[in-house]
Amino acid sequence: MEGLEQTISKRRRLSGLNQYLEEVLFGWISTLEVESKNFWYYEYMSKLIIIRGPSGSGKSTVAKTLMKSVKRPTVLIERDYYMFMFKTDSGSEVPDKELILDNILTCLKRGFDVIFEGNFKIDTHKPLLDRLFELHPGENYIFYLDTSLTETLKRHDMRAEKIISKQKMEELYKFTTPMNHPMEIIVPETSTLEEIVSLIQKTANI
Repeated sequence: MEGLEQTISKRRRLSGLNQYLEEVLFGWISTLEVESKNFWYYEYMSKLIIIRGPSGSGKSTVAKTLMKSVKRPTVLIERDYYMFMFKTDSGSEVPDKELILDNILTCLKRGFDVIFEGNFKIDTHKPLLDRLFELHPGENYIFYLDTSLTETLKRHDMRAEKIISKQKMEELYKFTTPMNHPMEIIVPETSTLEEIVSLIQKTANI
């Protein structure tokens, strides 16, 4: 049979092992907590600027002009890129919204401000927007370029490169509406490019 001294010695070794494992586990948990805090720190510090409006309202022009004027680390994410990047059979679903969400959150986490512009319907993109605002609850700014169908068609005629037809623009126009979000700012059609960019800069402090 095992002697008393041997039993005590074994228990001491096990006790030391348990203490070591506890220290390792505590250190691992502490590291996760620090990384988690850093993740949210970067997200809270980064700004998400959403620019919406019907096709022909000037979203891309505003976003690119704003991009040139900002001083902070910034990335421009354009909805159209994700809409036309896939080649699939008719009716096939594509992971465009998942890619947009992942890319926006990755950039926010890395300390980049994000300018997200596009003509997207609220009913189809609400889950995406809800998730964005859930994970990034602060420093979100939403601008809707309120432009009449007549004006959008006039601007469409002036474009050298036309992505969609006038008929398609007329079909889609009724689906592009304000979000009715408390943070949303409606920008009137009469606003100049300089006025819109200045409004976004002052509102978001960028």
